[in-house]
Amino acid sequence: MNAFLGDYTIIKNISESKTHNFYRVKSQNSNKTFILKLLKDYNENSLEVKRFQNQYKTTRSIEYQEILKVTSIESYENNIFILFEDFDGISLSEFIKTNIITLKDFLNISIAITDLVSKLHKNNIFVHNITPQNIFINKVRAKITEWRKRGYSGLTKTSRDLLYYWNNDERTNKLFFCQIEALETLMYVNEVAEKEG
Repeated sequence: MNAFLGDYTIIKNISESKTHNFYRVKSQNSNKTFILKLLKDYNENSLEVKRFQNQYKTTRSIEYQEILKVTSIESYENNIFILFEDFDGISLSEFIKTNIITLKDFLNISIAITDLVSKLHKNNIFVHNITPQNIFINKVRAKITEWRKRGYSGLTKTSRDLLYYWNNDERTNKLFFCQIEALETLMYVNEVAEKEG
């Protein structure tokens, strides 16, 4: 039996922190999926509720592709929650459980988080409580990381040779990691994804 929260069916518990739960939910009205962030201890006059409402207002005004897009803040019975667009991602904590994180992966994740926090600070938005439970990774990126570790299996020889060339540390005019990752994604989608299902 599925649990319900107002008009939303809870599909999966994504992650949990001291103050919040993250769920993947499906709207009974639109049949769309969302990420739902539920405040655990709801007390209408608490400081935590005011922070939660402020987070919604702040996040709603942010237009960074690295941040989940907020759709609404809602309340149901004695609960308050924020809905975000779902991009079929997983939390970093869940990703770590099923994937080996190399030093290169760790540094790339750290740099991406640092860059995002820097962007936010430049706009006078200050972030606290950054944890693996509230950092979400696109599943496609997770698949690309796993595929990279397998030596680009399923690629044509030409595409594989190009990726090895672009990744060569001795190469002059090296590409940035994000450029290589974009090329990997393009090749994966066009040459491999359908074969792997």
